[in-house]
Amino acid sequence: MVTPADKHRFAQNDIIGVISQIGNDEFVTVSESITTEVYEGFEYWCALIPNGMLEEVLGNDSFELRMTGGRPGFFGSDPKTASYSRFSESDGMEPLCVRRRFDDLKPDYVELSEEFRHYHNLFEDRRAGKFIKIMNDGTEVEVASIIDNVVRVRTKELRQFLAAKGMLLVVYVYSSRFSEYKLSELEVEAGENVSKQRNQLIYRLQQDYRERKFNSASVIRAKRIIEALPRERCGIWPFGEDTERNEPISFIVASYQGEEIEASCDLRSKIPEGLQGRDIYLRSIYFKSEVLSKYFGQPEKYKVTDGYLRCGTLWGIGIDNNRDDGLISAYLGDLGRHLPYRERIHWRQFNVPPQGGMSATAFARDFECEFAPPTALDHIFDWRMNELQNKWVSFFGWELFKPLSENDTHHSIHIPLNRLDFERQVISLSMITIESINEGKIDSIVAPDKEAKGITKLQKFLQSFGKTDFTVHIKLLRNLRDLRNGCGAHRKGKAYFEAASAFGVDSSPESDAFRNILKSCIRFFEDLEVLVDALKKELPEEPTA
Repeated sequence: MVTPADKHRFAQNDIIGVISQIGNDEFVTVSESITTEVYEGFEYWCALIPNGMLEEVLGNDSFELRMTGGRPGFFGSDPKTASYSRFSESDGMEPLCVRRRFDDLKPDYVELSEEFRHYHNLFEDRRAGKFIKIMNDGTEVEVASIIDNVVRVRTKELRQFLAAKGMLLVVYVYSSRFSEYKLSELEVEAGENVSKQRNQLIYRLQQDYRERKFNSASVIRAKRIIEALPRERCGIWPFGEDTERNEPISFIVASYQGEEIEASCDLRSKIPEGLQGRDIYLRSIYFKSEVLSKYFGQPEKYKVTDGYLRCGTLWGIGIDNNRDDGLISAYLGDLGRHLPYRERIHWRQFNVPPQGGMSATAFARDFECEFAPPTALDHIFDWRMNELQNKWVSFFGWELFKPLSENDTHHSIHIPLNRLDFERQVISLSMITIESINEGKIDSIVAPDKEAKGITKLQKFLQSFGKTDFTVHIKLLRNLRDLRNGCGAHRKGKAYFEAASAFGVDSSPESDAFRNILKSCIRFFEDLEVLVDALKKELPEEPTA
């Protein structure tokens, strides 16, 4: 018995709705092939067409470009006059996607236009099947995807591409459905009709069909036009990023009688009363150190170093992060000149009134043009470790702590912002020190002990010189190891709590406890440098000429 669902399915009104929505959503499907049952299917494919072809394309229900068309070849029936074309089309049409088929001898797949990918400089994440656009501020936007041979493209970037090329996109849709019921049972008359609008054409055929178990067929052939954006919004030079906003953002520059005074980082704006005549560009603006949490959390994209924050080579800004009061600062002019708009919005959330003035390190570097060592313990740690490594290599010929592998370079040191960050920093500190001990080189000098681990090997190696007593430092490494084991690697047990007590983890804020650990590590590095200097003095002097 025929049901309303049978009639609805045969009428394909759902497909009509899908066609009418093409180009209206954030993403548009431009290539897809679905087969649900024998002789039933649904196909999407598309073509770039010159603007002048619009009337012709919407004037008939034939498909100007085949599903597998658009590859290089000749057009014309006479070999003597046939002409070669990059896309084997004579009327200026181009494919946005190319379906590659290999007659069941190799897997079929779909390619997205190289020109489109290059136009938006898309990074291909092959594991995820996605194409990523990196915006001017470092934001990553998914522009296209090819998953299970279904190609989806973000409508905005597609229309930008069309704007630059001065073309339209026609999306072709072919849908066929079959029914075991006769047309009379479905209350449908045999025939065909065409409905046409400004940007779409739908041809519908319903007829008797005698094959296998089927008695009727419903076919839809449709075209949907996607138009270009205005050329000035094409998204590349000389027109600029269509999404780039550069609205002025105001930051707190002073506090007077309990009132906060703000000034725009766009220095062309009006300067607040009372600040005229001052160099407003170099006004230090203060932020809670939590502003850096975003950047610490994405080390593959951002680098926070002594006095500087950068996002790849896209942007960077000088910062004063040599403070120990939980604040950082940056110059007002730099915030407007070097931070992208989205980043300024992020920083504004953490803005606080001026407090404490610049660090001595930042003042010496920026205003006295002097070299100044870092004063923040996390930067001192990096500096002293680098100094030790250089001195160690110059004497021994190998690094005491092996460089991190490419998969471990996300481990870097900073003062933790919360408990979870503290545990992550303990793991990173252990990775950079304990787990990077160059055991192979130590084994080549000291008789290998199969039972000994990294810390014990290092202890025996240092004891072999009979110089400095490293007992305290070896205890430091073992406490750090036990602390690390309780920070995600293992359940927190007795060894963890003893190490935590030694570092004051439970009796002080996480930031102070981590500073205590860094201070101990720095003393360890300094004593190792003393050892190297002592060993150098014992070397016989080279004879003079």
